[in-house]
This record gives sequence, structure tokens and C-alpha cells, in this order.
Amino acid sequence: MKQQVTQSETSLPVIKQLKHSLYTNYAAMLLGFLQEAINDPPAAERYLVEVFNDLQPSDIEHITAPGANSFCRLQLFTRKKLAYIYETDGFKSNGKPGVPTTLTGNKLVNIMSTEQQHVFYGVYYQGKSISALATELNMPVATVRQLLKDSITLIRNKPL
Repeated sequence: MKQQVTQSETSLPVIKQLKHSLYTNYAAMLLGFLQEAINDPPAAERYLVEVFNDLQPSDIEHITAPGANSFCRLQLFTRKKLAYIYETDGFKSNGKPGVPTTLTGNKLVNIMSTEQQHVFYGVYYQGKSISALATELNMPVATVRQLLKDSITLIRNKPL
């Protein structure tokens, strides 16, 4: 029986071109995001390469869909990759549960309490829901929401 060629195989050059276009247009901004998140420029560059290497044709089609904000979708993909990296790369928590050492060097994260850091990290980098964090921390949902709100307020009000 003859194998049929799938649409993704026929459009492979288009996918490569879209991937290259994503890299050209958004790699610099994504690298800035990673450097701020990781606080280690060489590691941020490695993770940027990993992000673009891990993009599958279905991911690229989703990111570049008509009417979509490509950078926001690419950043969301990167956040998921970053959460996976934090969980698997052996980042140490420095005595702060749920907060990797690399985040403790961030001047904006340092102004937060340990609970605020945990909630901020969980929501922003790991993509956890408020209710999941409330269960994990054994706190009411309203308390977790307030911790997240307070951490974002601290960041906004921090003088440069």
C-alpha cells in the first residue's frame, strides 16, 4: 500500500520559512524575556535555541494563525518550556519552596515575600491556576489572588 503524503510534509518549506520569520521578528524580544526570567545570559541564549528547536509544525501554525498575536503565543510557548526546564534542570529552591534560585537574583522578585514569590512564579512561569496554587499552598483562593495582586503591585510601584 502506497503511503500518502500529508499536508505537513508538502508544506515543510513554508513551515521552515515561518519558523525563520518568527526567529527574525521575535528572537530579540524573547531573549530579553528569558534573560530577565533566568538572570543568566548564556543560559537564556541556550534556552532561546531550545525553544526554537522544539517548535513543531503544529506549534508554528498555531502561533502564526491569522488574527493571532504571534509574539504573545510564542511567549506563552516559551513560558511552558521554561516551566518544564525549571522542573527538570535541577534548579534549587534556595530554601524557598517553589522559587528557583535563578529567580531569587531578580531584583523585582527579591522585593516580594516568599509566599508572593511562590504565587508569582507559579502563575507567571509555570502557568498554574489560582485554584491549583490555593490547593498546593493550602490557602483560600481569595488569599492567593491577593498575594498575586500584591506581587504585581510591588513590581509596578518599584522605582527604576
